[in-house]
Amino acid sequence: MGVFGVVVAGVDGTRAGYQAARQAARLVAPGGRLVLAAVADPYLALFNRWGARRLVEHPDPAEVTVEDTRERLAAAAREAVDLACAQVAGAAQAEPRVLHGRPWEALRDLAVAEGADLLAVGSHGTGRMHGIATGSTATELLHEAPCSVLVARLPFDPGRFPASAAAGVDGSGASLTAAEVARDLAGPGARALVAHAHAGDGAVEAAEAAGLPVVRTSRRPADALVEASHGVDLVVVGARGLAGARALGSVSERVAHRAECSVLVVRSA
Repeated sequence: MGVFGVVVAGVDGTRAGYQAARQAARLVAPGGRLVLAAVADPYLALFNRWGARRLVEHPDPAEVTVEDTRERLAAAAREAVDLACAQVAGAAQAEPRVLHGRPWEALRDLAVAEGADLLAVGSHGTGRMHGIATGSTATELLHEAPCSVLVARLPFDPGRFPASAAAGVDGSGASLTAAEVARDLAGPGARALVAHAHAGDGAVEAAEAAGLPVVRTSRRPADALVEASHGVDLVVVGARGLAGARALGSVSERVAHRAECSVLVVRSA
């Protein structure tokens, strides 16, 4: 059962984007709202691209005008968000949006306007350093989103997502929130990971207070969570209140880029 009252998911016409929409639908609390948004980025019109396909097919690329691609871009965005709404039907009632601008900025601003508790995007396999250098949507939102962020990857069983979860617990308030969210989402499939060499006092007690079985490890927190991601649907980690440039190099950012499964970075209100 979901725990987030207002969830915004970005859809971009790719499998990763549709996966983000489907997982977002499962994280909406009963009576909550799901907003699915596709962003028509004007830069894509310049390159005649939407996702992995051309916007306008023409035997002579020189004959394709920006006006042609802009029209098709808006239509492709609407088509993508409508398809995403159809895919989540039954799990949540989705509200479609088509936005214009840079994807991460448009999604961030929408999250602010809607009072979102969670912003979900798909992972396109961009590494951390590449994402920082090129300004990938997921990377930028991990730094700038005003709320929790889900970076979605394919789970073991999409129909039961998240059937299993691992939360990193170090004794901080942020990690305790992450443990509670993991417990509420995955129930008996959730567990707490305590990197005891790097955890503060009370880490184990905090995990047990959240009702989670504890797995102790001597590995560094980010490495331990990445390793755990090979066997669960979801890794949950607290953001420690970091945003913007301060989030660079944080455990949550490193895990979000390196994990094999979906990663939920919980930012407390």
